[in-house]
Amino acid sequence: MRFLYHTLNTRRPVYPFGGRHVRFRPILPIEVLSPLGWAPISGTLDCGADDTVFPSQLCATLGLNLAGAPQGESGSIGGVSFTYPYATVRLRLSDNYEE
Repeated sequence: MRFLYHTLNTRRPVYPFGGRHVRFRPILPIEVLSPLGWAPISGTLDCGADDTVFPSQLCATLGLNLAGAPQGESGSIGGVSFTYPYATVRLRLSDNYEE
């Protein structure tokens, strides 16, 4: 598969890119589906991620109740860690071409 990389502005210069104020990311349109609803979002493809994390505002749209949900923890190497609740959803990635 090939993915288009999008240019994202940065606050600080990115020296591997000649000091430009940009980074490049593969931003993909994704549908998040649950038994009670769905939401279209843009997501960053990260093949090194252990979990998929979404904004908590999606819970209302998807009808997810995270009270008592199991907790995960994440963080960057040497960075601050944070916790997040788990929920089961389905992801749909499409090129908008279906036969």
